[in-house]
Amino acid sequence: MPPSDEARQRAYYQATAASYHERHVGELDEHGLALELLMMLARHHGVVGSFLDVGAGTGRATKTLATAFRQARVQGIEPVAELRQQAEIQNGISGDDLREGDALQQPFAVDSFDWVVGTGVLHHIRHWPQAVAEMARVARYGVRISDTNNIGKFLMTRTPPTVTALPPAHCCWAFGPTSAAAAFSWICCSC
Repeated sequence: MPPSDEARQRAYYQATAASYHERHVGELDEHGLALELLMMLARHHGVVGSFLDVGAGTGRATKTLATAFRQARVQGIEPVAELRQQAEIQNGISGDDLREGDALQQPFAVDSFDWVVGTGVLHHIRHWPQAVAEMARVARYGVRISDTNNIGKFLMTRTPPTVTALPPAHCCWAFGPTSAAAAFSWICCSC
């Protein structure tokens, strides 16, 4: 029996965790710009108390948010142990701040964080609308998503396609594709 897509992904990230950051992260790539926009929105609205980074990988967004908002509670979840280990080695993020977690079943109560961010994670999740619904469930104020690949094929729209589980109090705007890589970006927040 061939390995599942998830098993192949997990094996890839286990094998390449030490070089993940240099292979997949650029300082001002689409996900870096998405983080800048999230930080701008958080400051503008004065909502800077807590952030959750879903699919945190080696902790780029977790570290960026913790550095920008030193008084905030910033946590991340990541299913691959080797990536979490690299987050501690490369970015100094402790296991308390970046823990094992599944985007489809996030281990937090409703409205646990002001903002939830996912950068470059949804294209790895077969049932990504469920992950978006989970992000909205734990977000008190807003969700910021930046992705590429198969998620980036939609044109600008007022509501994320096929995502029906978002609470009615959330307004969503989707922008994409914005580059040859089909970058995709969502902003959802309480209105």
